[in-house]
Amino acid sequence: AAPSELVASGKSPSTIYLGWTDTYGEDGYYGERFDGAAWQQVGQTGMDGTLFVDEGLAPSTTNRYRVKAHNTAGTSDPSDEDLQERLAEHLQGAECPDAPR
Repeated sequence: AAPSELVASGKSPSTIYLGWTDTYGEDGYYGERFDGAAWQQVGQTGMDGTLFVDEGLAPSTTNRYRVKAHNTAGTSDPSDEDLQERLAEHLQGAECPDAPR
């Protein structure tokens, strides 16, 4: 099943935290960012991982994110997307409850 309840949040102008609800039977997750032309894998987690950090991003930009679960049977459909805007002085977006503070 596709991961659910994806939330992207930022704590600095160059870092985004992705959090989501764990699905049953996965071996891990792939985090993806849309680069304007295609979805690119930007990281992965192990089994039951529900947090990924995307670092080294340019400030004052907007990124779209999604997550896919994977196991030996294949890769799930993607989660719903979440947008995150990073501004030089102010961060906008929903708070990720599992993000380090």
